Amino acid sequence: MEQMQQRFLQAASMLPPPIAERLAILPVEIQKQVREIRLRLQGPVHLSLGGRELFLTEQGKLTASPKDGIMQVTRELLSAAFRMICGYSIHTHQNEIREGFVTLRGGHRAGICGTRVAGEGAAAGMRDISSLNIRIAREIFGAGTQALKEFSAAHGGLLLAGPPGSGKTTVLRDLARQLSEGLGGSVCKVAMVDERGELAAVCAGAAQNDVGPCTDVLDGFSKPQGIAMAVRTLGPDVIVCDELGTREDAEAVRQGVPFPQAWVQAVEKEEKRLALSPQDTGCLRQWGDFLGAADLESQLEQLRLARAVLERQREEAWERQNSLGRLYGTLGVLGGAFAVILLW
Repeated sequence: MEQMQQRFLQAASMLPPPIAERLAILPVEIQKQVREIRLRLQGPVHLSLGGRELFLTEQGKLTASPKDGIMQVTRELLSAAFRMICGYSIHTHQNEIREGFVTLRGGHRAGICGTRVAGEGAAAGMRDISSLNIRIAREIFGAGTQALKEFSAAHGGLLLAGPPGSGKTTVLRDLARQLSEGLGGSVCKVAMVDERGELAAVCAGAAQNDVGPCTDVLDGFSKPQGIAMAVRTLGPDVIVCDELGTREDAEAVRQGVPFPQAWVQAVEKEEKRLALSPQDTGCLRQWGDFLGAADLESQLEQLRLARAVLERQREEAWERQNSLGRLYGTLGVLGGAFAVILLW
């Protein structure tokens, strides 16, 4: 059985038997293509196949019409489905429900629609569930190969952009895995800030998706929180996060630039303003490789050595200036003598 069919059947098994049994007998080629299973109160069981929309009939067949002979989602079916995706423990998922989703075993995610329960400054929860959308997790090994090439050539960050459903998360997840496995040339320590649980899909502390052996997952943390924690405590080579949607997210990414990279950028900026020599610039660039990367005494020792190098370069610069000053003085005297001879 192929992976995508297995994932479909796993997601379908989390729905009430009247729906799950009909989904299980669908043609294999259809099962492998389904990306989302939608349940709407008093509406049909709706399957999205990435460009095709199909609906389940009472006989377990599929139709392109959302009205003719469809299997209707009753209040009882929808309530049962909601309880099942919450593992019959709705209260343990209240934080996720407030955000509009629940992460399922296997990395699938169920989006939830209903009536907002008001709280102080934010939604306190949701009641009267009106629809569910199970997005089937897709792992495609190799999906991030081209992104890995772009990342290696970028010498910095990489931004993936595309319309909904275009596979951005699938590519990003595989990119993290490849970096973590060292397929980019060397093993990278990856910190993954998985705010909505779509990348690693952590369930009971274990990642349901393969994000690589050297990846630390900060599950459920906002991007500003997670990136700050990763920089302070994990020492990552790469930070991965999904869905940048606010100014706060963008600022968090900017703040998460690794120190060596930020240092080089600052040196390059000041190099033009201060007209530094290549030797000066080289010395300054080297500082970024050890500042913050060793214990305090080692850093102080490196700073002492760097200071000695700069002192020596300053002395050499003074000697060059004095030598040029004497040269210009001699040239001035000779030029004066030559002018006197011409006038004579």
